[in-house]
Amino acid sequence: YQVDPEAGLRQYEILAKQGHVDSMVACGIVLVEGMGVPPDEQRGIEWLQKAVSMNSAQGCYELGTLLYTGIDGVLEEDPTAAFELFRRAAEQDHTAGLYMMADCLLEGEGTEQSVGRAVPLFYKAAERGHRYSRQKIRELLAKSN
Repeated sequence: YQVDPEAGLRQYEILAKQGHVDSMVACGIVLVEGMGVPPDEQRGIEWLQKAVSMNSAQGCYELGTLLYTGIDGVLEEDPTAAFELFRRAAEQDHTAGLYMMADCLLEGEGTEQSVGRAVPLFYKAAERGHRYSRQKIRELLAKSN
């Protein structure tokens, strides 16, 4: 209950500088979101890029999400780059990465539209309890009836 976000960020940065990939991702998220510290999106993105360079599934997902939505004045939307990062996360069996790759395939965002490729990814994520994947499957089934 005595949380000190700045001390937490400092600790994450110490670990990240030592090569701890999950701490790189944590630094990125804390800095981009401004979780208890002033936001520093550019520095956060740099930490996420370092995690991606080490093939972190979570890092791929997080940076992919930022590229998918963009950050006003900081990072342009890039659906193609986002899809590639979601694909990398999905290849590592990252549940949210599976969902986002499937959603991009379903909508044709950053890649060629392919419902056939999307459905198995939705099912895999849904089997793990991913609520939005279950909802997408229900929607697709309703459309096919």
